[in-house]
Amino acid sequence: MKNIYLIVGPSGVGKTTLVERLAKEHGLKQVESYTTRQPRYPGETSHIFVSDEEFDALGEMVAYTEYNGFRYGVTSDIIDSHDLYVIDPFGVDYMLARYRGCKGVVVIWLVAEPDEIRRRMRARGDTDEMIAKRLAVDAQAFDLSKTNFEIDLMIHADGIQETANAVWEYIRFREKSDPCVRIYQISWEHDVNRLNFADSQYLGKHCCAGTGRAKIDFSLYDEVWSGDIPVSSLDDLYLMFNRDDRPNANNMRSMSVSDIVEISHNLDSELNGKWFCDSFGWKKIREEDNTIEATTDN
Repeated sequence: MKNIYLIVGPSGVGKTTLVERLAKEHGLKQVESYTTRQPRYPGETSHIFVSDEEFDALGEMVAYTEYNGFRYGVTSDIIDSHDLYVIDPFGVDYMLARYRGCKGVVVIWLVAEPDEIRRRMRARGDTDEMIAKRLAVDAQAFDLSKTNFEIDLMIHADGIQETANAVWEYIRFREKSDPCVRIYQISWEHDVNRLNFADSQYLGKHCCAGTGRAKIDFSLYDEVWSGDIPVSSLDDLYLMFNRDDRPNANNMRSMSVSDIVEISHNLDSELNGKWFCDSFGWKKIREEDNTIEATTDN
């Protein structure tokens, strides 16, 4: 799928049940985050349960949160290969600041009446003491007035099947409408160092970010085209955007050295990511520091 869908909502609103229903009915893959909490019931599969020591050994997380005294997190490769992720607002903020993978991020927020939430929590076995504690925590954690990110869909979770149907229809819409290719070109207005048409060899000499690598300055670039097109190879894309009848011909130059192509949710996952058009071929841009391998003189 093109996007990772973040399912957000307080305890008892039905997040886990919704995700399980969508996975069963439509073959979607649910992110199983690592967590230091204990399973709520035998055979719970919505998380990977680890000790604090095991969690520390997992390394860098692109999604991380602490909730009710426990830690939750996932790595970038897990996000890239899954479709649905149950997460809280802090985790959304954390992920948006760190995730640079191939998928778009869509936030779906579930709400329900307080009495209905209490009923559902009792039905799953929570005691009145546990319910009171979780509701008090959620009142702060899920305060809409304090969110720092855009909510793409807010839905009242009245019944599980009705909610699942509505969310699935929205997912189908988003999967059709999001662009899968974006093209960036250096703006002449901001190109004071004349880097337009500069190849990796030149950048390696003049914009070096370390031995053998060259830094890409994204502040110089404008997005000149985006859309949904099939991509079998970067070279085919290059030829398409060098024809006289290329898309958006009035607002972008023919594709050339220094241009950047960003591909997401392509069927050939090896093409997903950002690519620098070099003098000979293409260089994959390393997401963590926006660098490419610099070609050197032989």
